[in-house]
Amino acid sequence: MDLFSPYFIFLVGDNAPAHHSAFTTDFLKEHHDQIEFVPLPTYSPNLNQIERLWKLIRDHVTRNHFYDSLRQECKTMMNFLENLSFQEFLNLFGLAKKLTT
Repeated sequence: MDLFSPYFIFLVGDNAPAHHSAFTTDFLKEHHDQIEFVPLPTYSPNLNQIERLWKLIRDHVTRNHFYDSLRQECKTMMNFLENLSFQEFLNLFGLAKKLTT
């Protein structure tokens, strides 16, 4: 927290169990003067941008594909991510610069 001491932080989180653990809850209470936790509504893929990446991975790696082992599936996923262009990654998260015509 010392690293971010000059800032007030809005921390957006989904409903992952870790986001509601006793450790996390205690940490947020301890730093309530510096962090505001903003929970996303239950199942809100349109608000949780990482869901866009998970969907792309499902579409290209896991959906309708069967692997002989978890190792093979992991290698395929890593290969997919390594070949994902930075521009496509930015587009996925809505971070690409908008072109003006």
